[in-house]
Amino acid sequence: MRRNLFFALVATALLTSCDDGPIEEKSYASSEGKNVKLEGVITGVDEWPDGFSVNLAGFVPDDDSYATIAKIVPSEQTGDYHVSMYLKAIPMEVTSVRLCLLNNLRQHIATFAEVDISDASSRDTVYFHVDTISAGMFTAIQKSYLTTTCAACHGATGRAAAGLFLTEDKSYEALVGQPSKKVEGQMIVKPGSAEESVLYQALTTELTQDWREYHRDLVSEYYEQNILPIIRSWIDNGAQR
Repeated sequence: MRRNLFFALVATALLTSCDDGPIEEKSYASSEGKNVKLEGVITGVDEWPDGFSVNLAGFVPDDDSYATIAKIVPSEQTGDYHVSMYLKAIPMEVTSVRLCLLNNLRQHIATFAEVDISDASSRDTVYFHVDTISAGMFTAIQKSYLTTTCAACHGATGRAAAGLFLTEDKSYEALVGQPSKKVEGQMIVKPGSAEESVLYQALTTELTQDWREYHRDLVSEYYEQNILPIIRSWIDNGAQR
């Protein structure tokens, strides 16, 4: 009799909890580790195609090509919206946190800002202020390709091959809507059409095989998979700054 009463009470309690609405899922995230709070106005987060996203991510010094821990910056927090977000329970071996672009394998593509957390202790919170910063396509292209690969011949020494400056302070104006000096009747970057842009053709076709520099040789497998799709998407979507 008492046993039957016990099961009846349990069943009543379960039914009552269901009637009161769904039970909240408990969080079992560890409170151990470092914490970083990002503050600032971040633009361009909503520009990214599938396979790429802007993240707050932590990296270890021995292999910083892949993020050890990452959290996507929500795309709705763009324009003039102030971003305020945490990356919590960061492993102690992580020494830097970046506002950066990652692909869907958490592979690092470009860094927009970075903070050193090597001296932070467990459960410390490091405040990461970025003021106003662009995390859009052109910024990533500049940092991950134009500056690292192209600028050596195009302006970093003060001289630019074919008069084309691709340093950070001059590249956008030199590329977008500008007539090509090498290919008559075409633009270096024609907004809305990567296929008709000399920049994209130089990196994906045999166009430059008779030029002083064969530009397809500058496209490694990493660039083929990550940078070329970004360049194409940037141009096809209007080549915005």
